[in-house]
Amino acid sequence: MFTKQTRRFLIFILLLGLSACTKVVVPPTATLIPVLPNPTVQSTSTEQWLPYNQNPGSTGCGEFTATLSVQETDGLSGEQLAKRLFEIYLGHYKSSTLGSQCGLDDFIVKSARLNASIDFLAVEQKVDYVGTVQYSVKISEVPSDWVAGNGNLEKDGWITDKGLIIGVSKVSDQYILKLIGTGP
Repeated sequence: MFTKQTRRFLIFILLLGLSACTKVVVPPTATLIPVLPNPTVQSTSTEQWLPYNQNPGSTGCGEFTATLSVQETDGLSGEQLAKRLFEIYLGHYKSSTLGSQCGLDDFIVKSARLNASIDFLAVEQKVDYVGTVQYSVKISEVPSDWVAGNGNLEKDGWITDKGLIIGVSKVSDQYILKLIGTGP
């Protein structure tokens, strides 16, 4: 049934377990700690997390497509154009008419860069070129769609260090932003 080597191993484990059972265990000595009646804990505003909305609204939370006319892009580099399109995209979500699930209080686009190492995505995604954006967004309550993906949720509502791969296409007389994903 068992090989000689397996039997030896099982006997070793059994003896090891039995030797552990024969050791004398000395319980630790107890030290009494006085308990204060009704302790109170005070927190500062920086310790508070965002309020939780049990019924978040999703009005207007569908995908928004940021566009920019060719006339408005005169003199912009590819990186500047990508950044401007992404600012338009995020700006849409600052509207007070949107539901709390997708609404933003504020945002900062730190950078937009074209990255040759992901150029292959342009063909795959059917866009003229691709790049990355680094940004932060500020929300006022959770749940929020903005928490998904990457980034660090801070107690004051900022989600910092978010990153996204984006694509830009020229269609007729306008440039169109396409969100590709957060990347690997």
